[in-house]
This record gives sequence, structure tokens and C-alpha cells, in this order.
Amino acid sequence: MNIAYRWFLGYDLLTKLPHFATISYAFTTRFSSEVFEQIFSWILEEADKRTINL
Repeated sequence: MNIAYRWFLGYDLLTKLPHFATISYAFTTRFSSEVFEQIFSWILEEADKRTINL
């Protein structure tokens, strides 16, 4: 991981980082696909408001 990311997240160089899939796995086991759709729709709406081209 980039040192800047470690600094931003509060990790030092010797701290073992969590696996990248940990958050997505925890999220998918707790929430239904409907929640994912709502979040994704909200993200797209916010991007559209800010005229971010995706």
C-alpha cells in the first residue's frame, strides 16, 4: 500500500493491514442487494449533481 494511504488511514509502516476484501465481505453479509442498489443509486445521483462524468 502507498505510504500516503497508510498515513491517511493512521497506519504506520509496520502495522499489518486488513485484507482488501474484509470490508466488502462484512458489508455483503449484513445488507441485502436492495441496500446496495440504493447506495449505488445515491452515489450516481451525487456524481450527477457534481457533474462528474463516470
